[in-house]
Amino acid sequence: LLRAAADANEALGDDRAALAHSKRAHHVYEQLVGRSAQARYRALQASREFTQVQRERDHAQRSHEEAETDRQRLADLNRALEAKVAETELLHAKLQEQALRDPLTGLHNRRYLFEVGPGLLELARRQHAPLCVALLDLDHFKTLNDTYGHAAGDAVLQFFAQLLSLGLRRSDVLCRHGGEEFVIVMPDISADVAAATVQRLLADYRAERVEFR
Repeated sequence: LLRAAADANEALGDDRAALAHSKRAHHVYEQLVGRSAQARYRALQASREFTQVQRERDHAQRSHEEAETDRQRLADLNRALEAKVAETELLHAKLQEQALRDPLTGLHNRRYLFEVGPGLLELARRQHAPLCVALLDLDHFKTLNDTYGHAAGDAVLQFFAQLLSLGLRRSDVLCRHGGEEFVIVMPDISADVAAATVQRLLADYRAERVEFR
């Protein structure tokens, strides 16, 4: 509009007004061009900032996903480790139990007796309570093995171990000491009652018959 006004004034011969309108038009043009350049620069700057923010967001998202994956993997590894530790502890307990058990009769062995015996003696001493120990030995066991074979001897040992297990108290400790020898540790019992218990076991054993083949 300013340029049109300048052209009109020039056509009318009013050069001063035409020059004034031309200057104003040029000033407005410079302002518009400057604003446009600034706008383009700000738009470019905003675009770069947006790209940077988007890149940082993508990086943060990837880092979060990787961290989540690492946490999940760590949790899986921890669960696997806990399962392996539990399995190892169970295996260790089984091995320890096997080491303290006689494989033929299932009773505790001499090693178990040597482990728990001192503690039972010390407890009886502190409580001033009686404690009886009985050593049982099957007579003529070698003759049995020589006559009927070791399988027959094993059958007799298993039968005798089961008879003892059923005829004793839960607090009594029963062990196979070795061969045909067995040990019973009976806490908190008088000698007379312990002797009567052993005699009852002997009577029960004599009353039974072991069938073999």
